[in-house]
Amino acid sequence: MIKYKHKFLKIQEIWFDNTQVVDDVDKVIYQQVQSKIDDSFEEFYTLCIELTKDEKEILKKIKKNFKYEINRSKNKDKLTFNIYYNGIDDSVIEQFVEYYNKFSNKRGLSKLPLNIFKEYAKNKNLMIAAMSDKCENILSCHIYIVVKKRIRLKVSSSFFKDKDNETRNLIGRANKRLHIEVIEYCKNNGFETYDFGGWYNGHEDRKKLGINKFKESFGGEQEVSYNGEVCLTLKCKIHYLLAKIKKTMRG
Repeated sequence: MIKYKHKFLKIQEIWFDNTQVVDDVDKVIYQQVQSKIDDSFEEFYTLCIELTKDEKEILKKIKKNFKYEINRSKNKDKLTFNIYYNGIDDSVIEQFVEYYNKFSNKRGLSKLPLNIFKEYAKNKNLMIAAMSDKCENILSCHIYIVVKKRIRLKVSSSFFKDKDNETRNLIGRANKRLHIEVIEYCKNNGFETYDFGGWYNGHEDRKKLGINKFKESFGGEQEVSYNGEVCLTLKCKIHYLLAKIKKTMRG
């Protein structure tokens, strides 16, 4: 359960468990909860690895070619793994949010709101992990939401574009290894579920199907839940009505 103020509204995010009590807020954002609050809620698919299983059983499900690349990265690439969880300094959050926002700008994706991620960190709901080369250049970065004993990938970023093949392959290995490093860290620190943060339940979008294939290569089991938002105050309803009108006027 995460609370923060965004623009004019007091917002509460509820992740995974919609039986939690709602505080005095304008809007509640439900993420991956087990049942619908109303008919506007949409299904959300993801893949999860249960970290309570034996480590050998978890690693056994990883595809052979991924294991090879991960082992090569560990043995030959001379990369550095860093993870930030409890007591994350604001400068670290700023660094990695800026890194992701540069990535999102190139991909036409939404930027991360820095103030909200700082609030996540204050409540120990944020984890950041990165793999860097020997010159301390970031090759791959993952930002996670942490709720109780579950860790959920929020966004990941790697700059492949305009790189030569050797560098692209290095970044690819670093990204695969980063997942495994975080999985091992979380298993050793009492977490129970590693959530890949989404799975495309469709057949048309080739790019999303490719991302599915990447995530499936680590094993994991499919999970279906629901996402949705509920306005609790008149202030919230007016805010969204005005936003809708502005969007219509822009064409």
